[in-house]
Amino acid sequence: MPRFCAAVLALFVLLLQATCISANGSSQASFLNSLNASNLFASSTTVPYLTSTGDGNPYGVATVPSNWPKNSLIGPGTVLVSNFNNASGLQGTGRTIVAASPAQLLSSSQSSLFFAVPNAMEAGLTTCLEALPGGVVVVGNAPLDSSAATPTVKNGNLLFVSANGQLLLAYSNAEFVRGPWDCTIDERCYDGNSSCVYLYVSNVLDGSVVRLTVKIAASGSVRVDNVHVIADGFGHTTNAAALVLGPTGLLLDQERENLLVCDTPNNRIVNVHLSSGLQSTLFAGPPLQGPLALVRSPFGTVLISNGDALNENVNNNMVVELSSRGQLITTMQLDTGAPGAVFGIAVGQLGGKAALFFAEDNTNSVDALQSSNSS
Repeated sequence: MPRFCAAVLALFVLLLQATCISANGSSQASFLNSLNASNLFASSTTVPYLTSTGDGNPYGVATVPSNWPKNSLIGPGTVLVSNFNNASGLQGTGRTIVAASPAQLLSSSQSSLFFAVPNAMEAGLTTCLEALPGGVVVVGNAPLDSSAATPTVKNGNLLFVSANGQLLLAYSNAEFVRGPWDCTIDERCYDGNSSCVYLYVSNVLDGSVVRLTVKIAASGSVRVDNVHVIADGFGHTTNAAALVLGPTGLLLDQERENLLVCDTPNNRIVNVHLSSGLQSTLFAGPPLQGPLALVRSPFGTVLISNGDALNENVNNNMVVELSSRGQLITTMQLDTGAPGAVFGIAVGQLGGKAALFFAEDNTNSVDALQSSNSS
């Protein structure tokens, strides 16, 4: 009997260990493995009828939510892309956001112009691109600074754009907005008289992450206040290939009250606890290779695009998939051409199925890969 009990106990321990492994995320299903490579749709991000002849180097990618205002220039499911280069390929001079509707993507048709920075303003639109509740798009603007001994970007600003592509506010703050490189939103902000979101922004010039409270009135006007630093100390430097490197992708983990940050120069994903400010490394090293954008898949996994700026001969143009606990699940190469082609990524719906959207620099397009699953 004692031997029998010992055997039962050992079996129980094994089962418990298996349950723990499942609970910590290692057995999460892969979203990347559900994607169907044959269902690849692409829409050019160059709009040829622009007087600028078309910007290039698409950076930011965002999808328009289902609660978007009706009768707008863009509708739910539309994919937005911000461009960092001008037509001649000069970094930090792109001034357009283009829009690819579901119909345009499914038919691989030409994208449409959604917004162009007024000619009187300097422009270099970054990976920071989000569609906010209330019908407002925010985009980071970090124009080229060629006056320095080593080319870099200027502090720039955050541009808030209406659902019809009109500039509402250019928000500058030399203390807290210093090269807005990427961003994410938290809709758990409440204001009785307006739509309200917390906007988290990574700054490429000083290696910080800040939080802004953005309020959108019923009239459409935008106000920004309560700006403060959430985290700092991330790598930031100039770079011959990418112009600048610094903290990039941001992703909220609301369940654990954490903010994930792509510490691009240090090739790692960092967990920042929002209440305490404590930082810990979620994942570091290969197959990461200059991680850029961060999004959560419909399966709850974390998707990270590689920028390839640290080593252009390793893991080119890959998306890395981690469990919610930071364990490697799989990778997917999105382009076999020149490195550094994949920047912003987003997830959404296309043709009734979950899809991964990504900006593709080699083809100057926004591409979509459909999942075999409907959600």
